[in-house]
Amino acid sequence: MTEDFALLLPRDKHDTESAAALTALGLERVLPAIPEILKWMQDLNWPVAMVFQLFLVDAGASLAVFVKPLLSEDNVWKYNLLVSIVSRSPALAAALQTELMHLASTPTLEEQVEGVTDEARTILSNMGRG
Repeated sequence: MTEDFALLLPRDKHDTESAAALTALGLERVLPAIPEILKWMQDLNWPVAMVFQLFLVDAGASLAVFVKPLLSEDNVWKYNLLVSIVSRSPALAAALQTELMHLASTPTLEEQVEGVTDEARTILSNMGRG
């Protein structure tokens, strides 16, 4: 990373002040920290997740390169990313169309149980491709 974002990342799930300060820097400056920011979306009940959500939605398609690998990770995290960010960002959803189609058409049992499949189908339907 070109800057030391470790100092700016939230210390815990309640550190919304640090989360807000980090997002205030803007996407271009915090792009190297996006993988760490996305980790805070693993649990949407965490207060910092709410701070990061709008920032990540506004980032749009530029997040695709960071989100794609996570769509093969933990199913709860995958669901949280879909419902909180991808579903609210048409540009990001379009950039992830291939991955969404895969999740919708060839889901694992775990993806079905966690709601990943239904959410992917809903996003695709909202895009007119479901």
